[in-house]
Amino acid sequence: MPEKCYLCDKPFDSDGVLKHGEHIIQDSLGGTLIADEILCASCGSKLGNSVDGPFVAALAPLTVLLDLPRGAGAHAKAKVRLALNEDEASSLSAVTFLLSQDFTIAPSRPLMLTSEAKKTVTVIGSTLKQAEQFSNSPAVKAALSSGYALELSENAATYAQSLLVPVSPSSVEVLRGVLKIAIEFANHSGVPRAVFKHLLADGDMTNSEALLRSSIFPYYPTTDAERFFETEKHTHEDWFPTHHLYIFSQYRSLYCYVELFGTIQNYVLLSAEYDGPPVEAKFIQKAERWEFNADTFTAKDE
Repeated sequence: MPEKCYLCDKPFDSDGVLKHGEHIIQDSLGGTLIADEILCASCGSKLGNSVDGPFVAALAPLTVLLDLPRGAGAHAKAKVRLALNEDEASSLSAVTFLLSQDFTIAPSRPLMLTSEAKKTVTVIGSTLKQAEQFSNSPAVKAALSSGYALELSENAATYAQSLLVPVSPSSVEVLRGVLKIAIEFANHSGVPRAVFKHLLADGDMTNSEALLRSSIFPYYPTTDAERFFETEKHTHEDWFPTHHLYIFSQYRSLYCYVELFGTIQNYVLLSAEYDGPPVEAKFIQKAERWEFNADTFTAKDE
């Protein structure tokens, strides 16, 4: 195991370069693999801001839906948009909502909906108190003075036909996060910094989109058996969803396979000129399972 930080390349000491307990798969994603001798505290803080923060934010809808244990920087809510099931609620399609783990869908700002058929004005806020305060606005008061009845709500799920969840597994933010995981697992497995140095920037992971996309590529099943396994594994794997890491050398190439939640699956080419000893190491853990409750999720009128 290298006795220095893989990012700044400085040896650990008891003064300025302190060992840092690094979650190889981010704590906010439920990662349990911790390495104490790969990253110093200072560099850990830098990467937490430049890589982990944007990465976890990009995957926030998954961590919320899967109800993962929330660590530092984790998200209890995620931004979503709605596809509406009522024409009178069409104005909601332009609003950003916050999805909570109990499937409450609250608007990012208070708003009102008017129903001509029911003669009601509904005020929706992130809390009932916020909705009540907004009901004092001139627009709401004008509707009430015209004979409309007031309804207060903190949940827009009734109007949702479906959720539009913004997760892009090929975004630069996600690719940089995946690269960080692969590099840290490689270093934890004994791979020296020189092998993956070209993927680092000055005190950071590379910001080169071209390098990221040429080094990280998605896994695709290539046979019928693989396709069946991948599309149905949530039904035959009791431990689904899972995080997988698998580093291996193949001739002069060194790869790390990174799988998150059993769904985001990428190969990371760490080197095409690897000349070290054969490498093979695996890690697998169960992410906390989402126990889906259709009655809780389905939007309906009582």
